[in-house]
Amino acid sequence: MKKKPLIVISALIFTLAILALGYVSFGLLTTVIFTSGFLGGFILWILLPTASTFAPIKMPYWLTLIAFIIHRVEEKVCGFFDALSQLTDVPTPEILSW
Repeated sequence: MKKKPLIVISALIFTLAILALGYVSFGLLTTVIFTSGFLGGFILWILLPTASTFAPIKMPYWLTLIAFIIHRVEEKVCGFFDALSQLTDVPTPEILSW
């Protein structure tokens, strides 16, 4: 299934906006680390054909979302962002900051 150009451009803009926000929030080093995942996922989305509906992937989606939420809590509890701040010399942004 060929993806519509407007959707591809929108997804690229969204991906780049997230990376720019990461750069502003966490600095260059952290952004470089996360860029591989964001751009890698975007490229795979472009290259791999998709024609499925939500129904077949519903359970893996919800399990992944739950795992992500647990991961975010674990980062907070274990002080990941404080350690990252010390490594990169970029202050940890407030939880409600833009």
